[in-house]
Formats: sequence, structure tokens, C-alpha cells
Amino acid sequence: SARLWDAETGECIKVFSHRGPVRGVAWADGSNSFATISDPFVDHNAQISIYDIPQDASPDDYDDTPRLEIDLPKTNDGKRVNPTNVVWLNLNEALFVTFDNGSIRLYDPVTGDELEEFFPHEKKINRVSFNKEKTLFITSSADFTAKLYDVVNLHHLKTYKTERPVNDAVIHPHKDHILLGGGQEAMSVTTTR
Repeated sequence: SARLWDAETGECIKVFSHRGPVRGVAWADGSNSFATISDPFVDHNAQISIYDIPQDASPDDYDDTPRLEIDLPKTNDGKRVNPTNVVWLNLNEALFVTFDNGSIRLYDPVTGDELEEFFPHEKKINRVSFNKEKTLFITSSADFTAKLYDVVNLHHLKTYKTERPVNDAVIHPHKDHILLGGGQEAMSVTTTR
């Protein structure tokens, strides 16, 4: 489920149920709606759900049902693809979603249509970060790379190669710097002798 909290009191004011585990949430510009990404569960595919949060309404009046559900079916070879991150692009023009197969897809937040898909990585995209103006984004991947892109035309600008999986990458807000963080996953570290 996804939960809406009052930041001042710490009270949970609304629960939005999902069929599978929720992996990410993103608020739209203006905070009148939000999107969630959820994993597949049993016979249900992974899904993007968009909920409206009217500014003048009481939390009791918020609709539990998504305004739009975008089903993320299996690939042509029958494999499930799980979303890893969701971000609203400027002016809520599109939903930017990364996946565990190394792909990025853009979706129309009104119709649910897929606008574009491309494969910047060979393995899972762990995180995506944007600069303050949302004109650049950087992906971090399990394929030992981070990649910098122009948001407007999705033009690849630079690849940063490492010797370990990249778990996260960020763009400095004022300087021409990026910071990468990574290494092996904790579950793969053993201490047996």
C-alpha cells in the first residue's frame, strides 16, 4: 500500500491499497496528484497508478481508486519487468519510469499511452536523479555504469564506468560535479571462514 502522512503530526491520514508491493511514489508538480509504481504479485502485472488529491478536499474525501492504472505486461519472451523509479517530468508532461531490465519508458499521465522506450543499461537501473531544473538526469545501474542524459531530447551525454555496481548517482546543484555511490549488495557479503 501507499500511505499519506501528515508531516506535522506524523498521523497516517489515508491508505491507498495496491495489488503488489509499492516500490516508488512521486508527486506531480502542483501536488494535486501522485503516481505509484508497484511490483507484480501472483497473477497481477506490475502497475503504475495515478491518484488525484484535490487541494480543497478533506483527506476523508480522497478517492481510494486510481484515476488511471497503467498495466506493465510481461515482455515478448514472457519475463516480468519491474519498475524501479518513477518521476514526473516538468509541467507533468510525462511520467518517467525506470525498470529492472535497464530500460526507461515515458508515459502520458492522462491517457496512459507509452510515449517512448529506450535501453540505456544492460542491467537493472537502481536510481535516477535529476538536476534542479530537470534538464539533465543521471541513471545508476547494476551494470557498473552511470549515464548522464539531456531530458529534452534524451541525448546521451556521458558514461561513467566503475568497478562495482552503481547504487545511486546525483548531480551537484551548483557545480559541474556528479557523485556516484555503490558497491556490492549487503546480501552478497559473507563472513564465513
